Amino acid sequence: MTLVALPAVLVSCASDSESGFSVPGARNAIYSTIYTEYFTIAEEYMNLGNYAKAITYYKLAMQSKTLNTPAYYGLGRAYAMNKNFSEAESVYENLLKKDPVNRDLRLSFAYVVAMKGDTQKALSLYEKLLTDYPHDAEIQKNYIVLLYAANDYEEVSRQIQKFETEFGSDDKITAIKERLSSGSAAEEPDKQNQAVVSSSKQQLPDGE
Repeated sequence: MTLVALPAVLVSCASDSESGFSVPGARNAIYSTIYTEYFTIAEEYMNLGNYAKAITYYKLAMQSKTLNTPAYYGLGRAYAMNKNFSEAESVYENLLKKDPVNRDLRLSFAYVVAMKGDTQKALSLYEKLLTDYPHDAEIQKNYIVLLYAANDYEEVSRQIQKFETEFGSDDKITAIKERLSSGSAAEEPDKQNQAVVSSSKQQLPDGE
């Protein structure tokens, strides 16, 4: 009876798994590989400029605990590059809650807020950045662009003088200066939407 029953036990064990053998950690390894592939695909789509596809694959990669943070960084950058500024703002705001003094995150956040068209909020963010980084040319330049969009021409003139004293001439600053001197600034329609701050590698971190 023992010899007859033994094969039945073996068959029963084999039917509990697809292969008949359970490999410890195999399922986790498979999922880890899949999520890594999702992240790699997202990065490739970013390099190709297909930001909508990158967004899709970053979201898939975020399901991995290991890749969640770098994928979330990537998602924010993809949103920004795809001009989904409201979504990008939400991502960077969440990231800043975890790392509030991160310079690159703060720059990215200020950038997407400005591009979304919330000039007053962006001005406040850039003013705080200037307090912490008073000799950063890109921050000062973007601050001037936003002041111009807000029609604060007196402060624009003062900031331009300060910028040129420290950094010299700049094409964008010169263009704003010429508009002010010609008196054409007040006649420009919808300047808030026309004012575009500059994006640098620091302002749109890739999560690496």
